[in-house]
Amino acid sequence: DLAQRTAVHAQMAAADKAVGGAVDVANQLAGLGTTTIPPNGLGYGTTGFDERMSTLAWLIRSNLGVRVACLSFDDGFDFHDNQVNRQAGCLSSLGQTLAAFQADLEAHGIADRVLTLVWSEFGRRVDDNDSGGGGTDHGAGGLAMVIGTHVQPGIASPFPGIRPQDLDGNGNLKVPVDYRQIYTELLGNWMGTDPAAVIPNAGSFSPLALVA
Repeated sequence: DLAQRTAVHAQMAAADKAVGGAVDVANQLAGLGTTTIPPNGLGYGTTGFDERMSTLAWLIRSNLGVRVACLSFDDGFDFHDNQVNRQAGCLSSLGQTLAAFQADLEAHGIADRVLTLVWSEFGRRVDDNDSGGGGTDHGAGGLAMVIGTHVQPGIASPFPGIRPQDLDGNGNLKVPVDYRQIYTELLGNWMGTDPAAVIPNAGSFSPLALVA
């Protein structure tokens, strides 16, 4: 019915298109049959994040037309205390799942179609916050890394340093790369999209050499 009727205005036409697209995806999913999530033998763990990442790999190889997906890691990195131990556990879990996801893509012959961008929501300061538990507070300077068979290997930006003289006036890491440099690179050289259609003044942000 949505495909047959004429919408009364542009907003309703957009809503019809969105609902129709969702119905189309649901119909495609219904025809895929069952699968093991997460698949065995690829190194996935048992967390919800493992399940979502393995589901994403399945959806990609099912050729549903997925171009962009965004998932959040279950455990946060907001360590105001006991940071050394808590961060080690989180990084271990995250690394295991990312490695399993990449192995999944490679095992099914679709790794050349996928690039994984990992980024942090916010950064941390360098100094201990004197909480008595060994933690740090919110700060500038986050982390990003890109994974995939078409990624230029290596470190893409200089390390700003953590000595007192290397920090800004508030004790934050100095940020060597604007996040829009990352998105400009991935939009243009991976997605094949004009960055200016997404990022205002995109031409003023030099793309990082991330895509091989």
